[in-house]
Amino acid sequence: MYGEIKEIVRSATGIGPEGLHVILASLAFLVLFALFRRPLVALGVVALLQVVNEVLDGLDDRAAGLPTDGAGMLSDTLWSLIVPVPLALAMHLYQQHRRKMRRRRHYRRW
Repeated sequence: MYGEIKEIVRSATGIGPEGLHVILASLAFLVLFALFRRPLVALGVVALLQVVNEVLDGLDDRAAGLPTDGAGMLSDTLWSLIVPVPLALAMHLYQQHRRKMRRRRHYRRW
């Protein structure tokens, strides 16, 4: 059933599986970042969702009698994290910089 839902989404959008991984993971990251305001937490949740996705894919393949594709799982994971990882790192560094600058302004003596 999970594989059928993914096929319906692929055929409805016309986007390949790699593109869907990039788009959906990036969108999930941005939504989670807006909710938590913590880029590394948002990245962790996206990574967890990707692991769950791959487990469901593997179970779906196993139920259909297909062999488990480890290279495909790794590829899907890399495509899913290719945008959220640099975004999370950049946002985290920016937040650290802002905190540091606020502390400096707070302790500056006139």
